[in-house]
Amino acid sequence: MEYCFGSPFFQSGVVEPSALGRGVFAFFVYPFLGYLVGDHGWWNWTQFPIPPLFTWLPGMVLFLGGTALRLLTLVAMLKADDQRRRRKGLDRGVFSSPAFRVCRHPRYLATFIQLVGSALVFNSWGGLVLAGTVGLGLILLQVRFEDAALRRLWKDDFVAYAAQVPMLRPCFRRASG
Repeated sequence: MEYCFGSPFFQSGVVEPSALGRGVFAFFVYPFLGYLVGDHGWWNWTQFPIPPLFTWLPGMVLFLGGTALRLLTLVAMLKADDQRRRRKGLDRGVFSSPAFRVCRHPRYLATFIQLVGSALVFNSWGGLVLAGTVGLGLILLQVRFEDAALRRLWKDDFVAYAAQVPMLRPCFRRASG
């Protein structure tokens, strides 16, 4: 229920989200989705001048890919939390999972991918502009908030992690050895 109505997509689960940031994102995402539906169904203000199928299919692939990434990171977080409880101590296990090794905030990356996918599903270049400006801007503010919280919690360990792993842009490295 919370996932569907509580400002969907906008929580990483790593730290408690900023209530203000989450609220502002909710005031963005719901009108954004309404705009996409309205523009596609009635207004046609910012529709790509191509058949919608050419954007619908890639949009669905992106949206479903973003959803899959969010679910995979959720499973990694639940596994790490379970392992931490068994060991009875502070554990940074989630950050050793594959998604968190290529990007510090894969859940927010997935949120952005879902926003872009939604705009493409509805064939809207205006939606892409909104996702890339307002949506990404709000996501970056929340990412900075979380980075600051994690830096306070884990101090030098987080600084070392942040130096190796990019914030949102995935960076795939070959394992050395």
